[in-house]
Amino acid sequence: MSSIAPEEKKTNVRPSISFDISKIRFTREQITEEILGALPVFVFLFLTLAYLETLVHLSVFGNTTAFRIYPVIFSMAASMLLTAFICLLREKHRKLAVLILAGILCFIYSSQLIYFRIFGSFFSMSQLKMGGDAITSFFKETVACVKANTATIILLFVPVFAGLFILKKKDRSGMGKRFIPFVCFMLIFVLLHVSCLGVLAAGGTGSFTAYETYHSPDSATDKSVRTLGVLTTARLELYSMLTGQSSNALANIGDENTGEEIEPVDTSPNVVYGLDFAALKAVTDDEDIMALNNYFATQTGSYRNEYTGLFEGKSIITICAESFSPYLIDKETMPTLYRLANGGFVFTNFYNSFPNTTTNGEYAMMTGLMPDFTRYKYDASMQYSIYCDMPYVLGNVYKSIGGNTYAYHNFQGYYYEREDIYPHYGYDTCKFMDDGMYFSDVWPSSDLEMMEQSVDDYINDSLFTAHYMTFSGHYQYDFDLNPMCDKNYDYTKDMDHSYAIRAYISCNYELEKALEYLVSRLEEAGRLDDVVIVLTGDHYPYGLSEEEYNELAGKPVETVFEKYRGSFICYNSSIEPVVCDNYCCNIDILPTLLNLIGYEYDSRILAGTDALCEGAHIAVLSDGSFLTDRIRFDANLNEVYYQDEGINVTDGYINAYKNIAANKFTISNAILYNDYYYFLICNFVPPEPEPEGSPSQLPDEYVEDVDEGEDEYYDEEDYD
Repeated sequence: MSSIAPEEKKTNVRPSISFDISKIRFTREQITEEILGALPVFVFLFLTLAYLETLVHLSVFGNTTAFRIYPVIFSMAASMLLTAFICLLREKHRKLAVLILAGILCFIYSSQLIYFRIFGSFFSMSQLKMGGDAITSFFKETVACVKANTATIILLFVPVFAGLFILKKKDRSGMGKRFIPFVCFMLIFVLLHVSCLGVLAAGGTGSFTAYETYHSPDSATDKSVRTLGVLTTARLELYSMLTGQSSNALANIGDENTGEEIEPVDTSPNVVYGLDFAALKAVTDDEDIMALNNYFATQTGSYRNEYTGLFEGKSIITICAESFSPYLIDKETMPTLYRLANGGFVFTNFYNSFPNTTTNGEYAMMTGLMPDFTRYKYDASMQYSIYCDMPYVLGNVYKSIGGNTYAYHNFQGYYYEREDIYPHYGYDTCKFMDDGMYFSDVWPSSDLEMMEQSVDDYINDSLFTAHYMTFSGHYQYDFDLNPMCDKNYDYTKDMDHSYAIRAYISCNYELEKALEYLVSRLEEAGRLDDVVIVLTGDHYPYGLSEEEYNELAGKPVETVFEKYRGSFICYNSSIEPVVCDNYCCNIDILPTLLNLIGYEYDSRILAGTDALCEGAHIAVLSDGSFLTDRIRFDANLNEVYYQDEGINVTDGYINAYKNIAANKFTISNAILYNDYYYFLICNFVPPEPEPEGSPSQLPDEYVEDVDEGEDEYYDEEDYD
């Protein structure tokens, strides 16, 4: 048996590895060589990001703006940061890492472009959790959109193909050398980022500046992308979500004094008698609640008018129509729509605030509040409102006055959580696809079939409210892909319109047939005079291109403001038509209806305003832009345009309306996230006795739910 020499013996003990950084020595030439070796990675990433930002911007907006410097300089800083971390990899791995990173970036920018092409806006980081539902429900639309934008998508992936040939692979040494460029690039990144913030500040720090867009968590995604770029917007939104950043807008609510004299027909405001916001300041030490109390204490609310109580005792049917356009209303092709739109109240300056997202328009219509567009939002406002009291939604209002309540949607109830939202809003009978109603087609399904399966539920009720969310008018407008378009093909085949417009009219003809059925059933039952029919769109028909929408309108439609012109149909056969020229939008529908039915509500705590009252009126768009009878304000460019150059408009007037528009978003979010209505319900003690004819308290069903003597604001444990 041979022996093994000591130096040849094997051992299972692994040798220890030590690293003494003090022994690392580099000459200036070596450091310079390492930095220059990594510099091509930075240049490639910077050019990639600048290229992607520019291409998406040009594809979406069609032109460059003064804001384009900000995405470019932030791309430089981001590229430096990414380069620093790539430098930690061995050089033989760097090319693959850079190509993978470039591929991810190209995919993100392509996804944003496709989303914008389908929905008319960019998606926020908070929407990613709905990605599965969106892919499933909009799969056909996504495939069609990708095909239609193949050339642009290929251009967006050019950096990946270019990187295969531009980037070189070297195989040099280890950790010590990789650490040097990492430190250098990190230092340069810090300097670049600070410089970027300095450039923002140099451009101004006031309202509607790029500086405010960057620093304010209340900045909406579309505005932020337009101003700062896709990557910076995503970074800021992720930061807000991960850190729980919240709004600071309540602390900066602006002065709304427009200098206009108000001469109401009836001098009594629509307020709850005895609701003293100044007194409620002592009830809580919550800063947001106190700020809301302070704000509402300064408000007078909207005034009663000659139409107050005109529809008292009548039932209301509200219809939120998918992708509805006022240019559909035609006496020959849509006679029932035409009849409804030109009877009752005719609102000539109604604007639909939203470019897309059904629940935003539906939420604003139902609650009188603006949905949340900030970067810190956790969920869409309509879904989040499940956790908050909503006493003024028509379902809860009609329950409080003894009416029956119904809600219908011809799609799945779980989508957007309507199966939970509608009951929370006070609708006792709720029916959805495969849950009380069944449809011959699925995506989209028939509005007529929904109406046929629902009218019998309420037509014999003496007092009721019914809410419909329609579906037939949904994108995309293609006879081969959309069963509602195909169903009504013969109706439009001889029309002198393009393929897409005929398809759009065809699927919306299903809504016309649903309305025709509803009106005929009410007439047959002798109930038409007893029912108010209200209809508005959820959002602009984003499935139509600018050229197609111009064709539908029969004229060029200005894209900043006029493409949002919409319809607020408020029909009742018992009155002669009344024309209202006041500027209004989705959030004004609920307070207008509450005033018309004579319901005694507090107009101070809704973001919307009764469109029929005297005083300041404004149509606010989702990006913060707005219209009044004197000016149009583009919030993206911070530009004011005069409705009539002959009108004298002061800076005070402009600033007041800027504050009015901004405050509507601020108080809407604060009411929602602080469950402010619940706070009022818990702490409002109606005075005794009430003067005769004064407004009543909040709905009885809410007041009765509060334990006697409870006068302290709830804490978060109430939700556990």
